[in-house]
Amino acid sequence: MKKIRGKYLMVMIAMCGMTAAALGILTNTAGVFFTPVAESLGVGRGNVSMTLTISNLVFAAGGMLVPKVYTGKNFKKILTVSGLVFAASTCLLAAAPNLAVLYILNAVRGISAGLTGNVIVTMVINNWFHSNVGVITSIAMGCSGICGAVLSPILASVIGRAGWRTGYLAAGIIVLLLELPAILLPIAYDPGDLGITPLGDKSSVTDSGKSVEAGAATVGAALLLMGILYGGFTSYVTSYPQHFPGIAGNFGHAAAVGSGMVSCCLVCNTCGKLIFGYLADHFGAKKAALLYVGIISAGLLLLVTVHAAPVMLVSAAMIGFSYTLPTVGNVLITKDVFGAGNYKNVFPKINMSATITNAVGSSLVGYMYDGMGSYTFALILALVMMISVSGIVLTLYKNRIG
Repeated sequence: MKKIRGKYLMVMIAMCGMTAAALGILTNTAGVFFTPVAESLGVGRGNVSMTLTISNLVFAAGGMLVPKVYTGKNFKKILTVSGLVFAASTCLLAAAPNLAVLYILNAVRGISAGLTGNVIVTMVINNWFHSNVGVITSIAMGCSGICGAVLSPILASVIGRAGWRTGYLAAGIIVLLLELPAILLPIAYDPGDLGITPLGDKSSVTDSGKSVEAGAATVGAALLLMGILYGGFTSYVTSYPQHFPGIAGNFGHAAAVGSGMVSCCLVCNTCGKLIFGYLADHFGAKKAALLYVGIISAGLLLLVTVHAAPVMLVSAAMIGFSYTLPTVGNVLITKDVFGAGNYKNVFPKINMSATITNAVGSSLVGYMYDGMGSYTFALILALVMMISVSGIVLTLYKNRIG
């Protein structure tokens, strides 16, 4: 891997901060606010958890807008305004008097986070780096998991000591700090805008050889649908770790087993992204994805069939690799299959599928449990989806246009 320094290092730092804010704060720390906000406002937890659904859905819409609003000339302006709005709207949640205001502010922070989130982050990385893109992408995406794991207990402590309103103020300040590198550092959408070349060998970049406009017209509807299914199915499986405490209880274990499963899962969330990036750079994203599908499927099968506590911890760790497929895997497979020239037109659509599925997936799992009194059927459904992903990946690469 080439040594990264100067402007290239600045870009990496900025992209890591943007991902940590957009995914780490917006999504991965949201749960610590549900119970205290619900108790304070006198409403149900389900009503408060709807704030996450709203912000995630609008986040997906913001990602869809990225190719339309960003250009080389307005890159810093859009980035600055979006980052400041994201931070300000998060701080303003501290003054929300009711659910309606919470919903509105979460819609605002969702779209601003979408404009500074993984769509623009991966587009910038693709522009600036031509070698080791897998590792660099995995580092940026891995920051969301690290941010969530580190900041969730910190924010929970702030809320416990000073209340949820102070917690939102702290979250807003953290968002601002994470967005500041992108706002203040002298980076650009494309290195050519600064008179320098991308880092790495151009021959390592998958490209259709066509312009974005011409390439977009050739993207078959069936192939795009397969990409959307990939995004949706892989993202759906990431809804299950939120239910690990309930799954542990459903199989007769104490709360400590459920929390241990969550911890094992989060460790593999971050490590899995870094490992995937390395594997993709050396063996290809296709082989890396199929390997991960096998690991995750085995973890789900274990969770369905073996309910001893040590085995459940191992299965949770294996399922933790699922977070990689709709993030780093999604980026690299889209670029491989559709070509770098089509990336900015295709990826937002596939990413939107993943984001929407994640937004509704947790509720669907809960409803299945309510209806059947067990998580077994829900886990079998996830296993079927994950096995289907292997066929989807093979189909995508068989019909690739990149």
